[in-house]
Amino acid sequence: MIVAYRKINLFRKICEDPHCRKDDILEARCAIVFGPNVSWTVDGALSVVEEDGTVTALPEFSDVFPEDWDLAAISAKYNEMTVETTGTQIASVNSVSAYGGANFEGNVSVPKYSSTSQAPVFYAFNGSGAKVQSLVDTTDVDCKVNLGMRNLDTGIEVGWKANMDEDDELTIGTTSGVRYGMRCSSYQKAHKAFITVKDLI
Repeated sequence: MIVAYRKINLFRKICEDPHCRKDDILEARCAIVFGPNVSWTVDGALSVVEEDGTVTALPEFSDVFPEDWDLAAISAKYNEMTVETTGTQIASVNSVSAYGGANFEGNVSVPKYSSTSQAPVFYAFNGSGAKVQSLVDTTDVDCKVNLGMRNLDTGIEVGWKANMDEDDELTIGTTSGVRYGMRCSSYQKAHKAFITVKDLI
């Protein structure tokens, strides 16, 4: 968390320059918000399930980042970076979509994290109002997986969990009828991981 705040202060100084464009500021914020040193959520949507069954909500976005950081604007910029930089090449590898509740388990191509492009959605589903369980069941040795979730109806991110280990578990609150998208990446390298995203019954 200390590293994240140091980066925030550094980018704040850089962007006090009157020549610093709004796009530069948003790109800098994207690099921090989706970086390796923070995990966060909005309205308690994402929670970590510990080995003993304890459920702990991720910190709120508003508690982690300055109050003038607009998540909608950051999400829009990050989505733009996906389209412009990543394109459809990686998205076509995964790109599974469901029209009911969450019901996915399978091998996923996990791209290497980039501060200049967002990992594309690998699974989209309609929220049923139920809690959703997400597990990273297997990864390459010494690789961890970042999971992000987006409200596809609004285009705004719901949460980001960096560096999930094998068998780490998230529970995710959903709203009935809302469309959600899951994406993943790895700071170590591109690899395959077996990921589960399922409604809890």
